[in-house]
Amino acid sequence: MTWLKKWAWLLELVVGVPGAVSSTLMLLREQGNIAVYVAIDILAFLLLFSLCVSVIRAYRTPALVGSVRTPRFPRLRRLAMVGLVVIPLAATAVTAAVVRARRNITIASGEQTLTDGTHISWDLSLGKFATVTLDGNRILDNPTNLRAGADCQLVVRQDETGTRLLRYGTAYKFPGGVTPTLSASAGVADILRFTCDGTNMLCVGASFSLKE
Repeated sequence: MTWLKKWAWLLELVVGVPGAVSSTLMLLREQGNIAVYVAIDILAFLLLFSLCVSVIRAYRTPALVGSVRTPRFPRLRRLAMVGLVVIPLAATAVTAAVVRARRNITIASGEQTLTDGTHISWDLSLGKFATVTLDGNRILDNPTNLRAGADCQLVVRQDETGTRLLRYGTAYKFPGGVTPTLSASAGVADILRFTCDGTNMLCVGASFSLKE
């Protein structure tokens, strides 16, 4: 198993770097459990940390050159020693930065028109006042980039046919757990008002059968 000990650092490098990068990108782009992503980052950086230890151990025995023993790869060893200090600091800085980026998401106060489709997405960072016209029975996916304390509004319009139904993601919470029934008439609009608690969209009011 000597070869495994010798090349273990390479395996750790292959696993550690993609793990750190991918989990950081997920944390920056996706709405999810921050603790999970931070744990992945910490694990990845621990692998990189152990990589430095492996390099130091692998090349700490001097090589015999003629009758003189000389250190093998002295620059690589020194770099690994520096890594023992730098990597933990980098791990702390990166995880703190990505958590701060998630917590400091800015909710745009403007309006936006959501794209109609089988699944409808609502990115609150693009506007907390949204409008969508249903051209069929749809599913409103859980919103992204939520921020606690944001007051949001969704205007749902029926197309020229009407009778379109809308289902909601699990993040949408309604009084008594009862999902509101949309107006069925063609061309009418219903307004749903929400308050965001950072995780869920709490419905605090609604107006139905509005016409221009």
